[in-house]
Amino acid sequence: MMNIRTFFPYLMKLTFFVLLMVVQHSLFAQEHVSKVVSAGGGFSQGGNYTNFSVVGGEPVAPFIDGGNYSANVGFILTEHVTASTQYTVTVYMEPEGAGTVEGTGTYFANDEVTLEITANAGYEFVSWTDADGSVVSTFETYSFTMPAKNVVLFANFDSETYTVTFVVENLSGNPVSDAVITLNGTEYAPGEYVFELFEGAYQYQVYKACYLTAADEFFAASDMTVTVVLETLPGDANGDGAVNVLDVIAMANYYAGVDVNPFCYSNADVNGDDAIDVLDVIATVNLFISGKTMAYQGLLSGAAHLYLNPEGIYLESDGTLAGLQFELTGSFLHTLDLKLLLADHQMVYAVDNDVMRVMIFSLDNTPIPGGTTGLVMLNASAGLLQFGEALAGNLNAEKVELVTHNYDATSTGLNPEDTGLRFYPNPASGRLFVTFTHAGDAPAVMSLVNLHGQAVLSETLTGRSRHETVLSLEGLTPGVYMLRLDLGNRLLIEKVVIK
Repeated sequence: MMNIRTFFPYLMKLTFFVLLMVVQHSLFAQEHVSKVVSAGGGFSQGGNYTNFSVVGGEPVAPFIDGGNYSANVGFILTEHVTASTQYTVTVYMEPEGAGTVEGTGTYFANDEVTLEITANAGYEFVSWTDADGSVVSTFETYSFTMPAKNVVLFANFDSETYTVTFVVENLSGNPVSDAVITLNGTEYAPGEYVFELFEGAYQYQVYKACYLTAADEFFAASDMTVTVVLETLPGDANGDGAVNVLDVIAMANYYAGVDVNPFCYSNADVNGDDAIDVLDVIATVNLFISGKTMAYQGLLSGAAHLYLNPEGIYLESDGTLAGLQFELTGSFLHTLDLKLLLADHQMVYAVDNDVMRVMIFSLDNTPIPGGTTGLVMLNASAGLLQFGEALAGNLNAEKVELVTHNYDATSTGLNPEDTGLRFYPNPASGRLFVTFTHAGDAPAVMSLVNLHGQAVLSETLTGRSRHETVLSLEGLTPGVYMLRLDLGNRLLIEKVVIK
């Protein structure tokens, strides 16, 4: 029987061996977390292995805290519950945006780290360098063992760019300056047409006020030229990308000398005659109403006549006119006041360099009534005024001959003394007596017209003679009327007041 003295050395050795195994197992767990290990026996009873997973072999004892692991040989364990310090792998692209990387993140010391780089279009990978600038690899895939510290690496690239030049022009082939180009969502300064681009696909938009925005794509693989043709939108005078009544107003104001900004001249010149006038206004109205400038097939228009008499301006037409414009010259233009007599139409006028410009139009192309129609009342003597240039357009925005007649002794048909026209009383009430001499073969048509151009009374007289007639005014609304006498080769118009 061994005494305590004899047994003590063995007991000390056994205690040291057990402590050594515990320390080894503890260090193993601390340094090899997440690393697959093989167990060949020697796991002590009572060891803490509850979070290990068996990934190979068949253990013969259950994996519970306090189990007997000494017989578990030939199996593989991974992931211990005890966690050690994790370290970070960070990669920077040089230049920024040149590529993408996989494999960065946090690792434990002694873990295997694999980084894989992918170059973006226009870049070529060159090397991996560390924080000191030393090259550690020239391959896209770089593997290393994680040290017990954070790691910073740089992925270095070379770039190859191509010169892409935009040529922006209109439908006539003339260059368009200061257009704004957007490439892959990035908008550049107006007029910037030359770009250094990496190889790859690009989507672009080209915008310029008064033009339709152009959009397309290209692939940059060499120096290249991209030609962009900007189209106009006929009728879009204000450049807002739509054709509507606002464009008509912009055109009319431009004609009257108003500073319209923005004003797209090429769009407003709908008929392409290099002038902004009533024909463009009529065409634009047709565009936003019917989608085409000529809305009436087979429309024929005869010549129209514009008369200047002491009380105002009158139009003789066939009822197919949609608008007209004319100039007035003479004295006191800056004090001249015009009053439009057409309820369904608009009028703009302005004086510039001793010339008054007048435009009459409709926002829906309502035709001007046929026959003799009062257009404008004046607050000045017609003898002080003369017509200048005049233009009329029919419902198809086609030019119609417009003959002007000034009020003077040589003007055909507007001098009452030529026929001895007399009428009384004026102002009148109940009846109006009219006398005149007619020497022509055509019937004479006498009518009384209100300020809307509507004939409220009409009478036809025939024969070459001195005519005397009485017009009944019963039932007529008091106000200003026009006595119209059409002798076939001349037209007489005088103001009558009914009280």
